[in-house]
Amino acid sequence: MDDEWSKIKPLTEPEALSIVKAYGEDHGYIMERIDTNKLPAGKRAPDYKALKESKPIFLCEVKTPGHIINQITKMYHWDTTFNKLRNHIHTANKQFGDFDKGHSFPRILAFTSNHPQLNWTSLQQNILAEVKFGDRLLRDYKGKTFVIDTNKDIQAIDIFLWMQINRFNKKIYELAIYVNQNPINIELVNKISISLAPYSNEGIKAPNYSAIK
Repeated sequence: MDDEWSKIKPLTEPEALSIVKAYGEDHGYIMERIDTNKLPAGKRAPDYKALKESKPIFLCEVKTPGHIINQITKMYHWDTTFNKLRNHIHTANKQFGDFDKGHSFPRILAFTSNHPQLNWTSLQQNILAEVKFGDRLLRDYKGKTFVIDTNKDIQAIDIFLWMQINRFNKKIYELAIYVNQNPINIELVNKISISLAPYSNEGIKAPNYSAIK
């Protein structure tokens, strides 16, 4: 099975952007691509500004981490996955901050993965900074300097989405939602998170809908 999984190539950026755009539009938003060419030199931005009735509602950045086997050990490593996701979160927060320093709009970070071993539990472990199997603690990252330094990035993002993608038909089959409970506008953030939950007729499982405290 590992041999088969090691051959899975991550989604391309255009594929990931298209999936997130289509999902947002199916849930009532106009997903407007932000033109980075219009930004001041050296400034970055998230991928989308989501609008409803021509009014900007939230910003959305899309990240597509790969799950690459270590060529020396021929294994997948928790530490590599953990650091990779934290780096994505840190970079995304910089993009949000460059574009909207005052946090005028809720910030959504959408992860897309087509690898069965890189799934919503990877994000949950990253947010909690620990890896558990049942009640057994396998890895504890909370005291790591990099984790302490990037905890503020997690708190600066209002909603995390984890979209698990079928690697054959490129469709979402699981969507986990994590909501920050300390945002500037909790009522709006909760309203947005509810609007982004899968419809029953979409055939998408919602394995986790939880709060980041």
